[in-house]
Amino acid sequence: MNTLIKCYRNARRPDGAETTLHGLRQWGLTPDGCSYCTVIDAWGLAGKPEEARRVLSEAEANGMSDTRTYSALMRFVPWPEVETLMQRMAALGVPPDLATCNAALNTLATAGQPEAALTFVEKHMRPSACAPAGQRAPPSPDQRTYSILLKAFCACGKAAQAEGMLRLMLANGFVDVLDVPAFSTVMNALVSSRPANVAAAESLMRDAEAHGLTPDTQRDRSGRHRPLTHPHPAAPRAANQHRLSSRSYPPHRAHLVARACIPAPLASPRCTNPPIATRPTRRTTSRPPPARPH
Repeated sequence: MNTLIKCYRNARRPDGAETTLHGLRQWGLTPDGCSYCTVIDAWGLAGKPEEARRVLSEAEANGMSDTRTYSALMRFVPWPEVETLMQRMAALGVPPDLATCNAALNTLATAGQPEAALTFVEKHMRPSACAPAGQRAPPSPDQRTYSILLKAFCACGKAAQAEGMLRLMLANGFVDVLDVPAFSTVMNALVSSRPANVAAAESLMRDAEAHGLTPDTQRDRSGRHRPLTHPHPAAPRAANQHRLSSRSYPPHRAHLVARACIPAPLASPRCTNPPIATRPTRRTTSRPPPARPH
């Protein structure tokens, strides 16, 4: 029946999803955390977070709230409510997992609160060695965690702070949790700033290669960037459309990175072919209809 609830969610029918949830007991079935999570997600996608909060309260009253239900609501609440949800989880004895913490971080980053995101990591995602005795260790940050933090600074126009944070992580040995999209996000912010800091972006690329990361594009002998692997060999991109990372750049901003990375003399020239001549339209004159015999 959870599949039926998901179908209502995908169809943006939260009322049908909740009706199915309440009808499970009539069929001898017991809803679980996945059932409530899907209904919460359905109300959130419908733009009604107050209804999603009501379903979460119902799950808490029935003892069915888990990390999935809180993670679903984290996506649709205002950023000041993130800490309130974390306190509710602690009061009910529900330890947060990595997915819940990353969902909370994504809400803070989307709201343009990078400082609050850093505070959240320091408070709820401490290293496992710092966990109190007899308690479950908090989740450790992963690649997605650091990517969200870097994107939070870049989205606020703080490219220099994001670069400093990335270099500090490299200096402290956090190479294992960094990937190509993390570097690409900061490089994109550097070349998109005004004025564009292309030198810092190229320095970050050299540091990434020095730490064993392979970029998504490479230079040929002429100095032009070309992709290592092409997703559509039958329809290659133009020279000014190659991206350093196809997984991190928004499509509407990828051209800024390409223009900064491709040398100006190597840019594709404008098309100089003459326009195709068209055949002149043949004019026809209307003739009067033949006279009918009387």
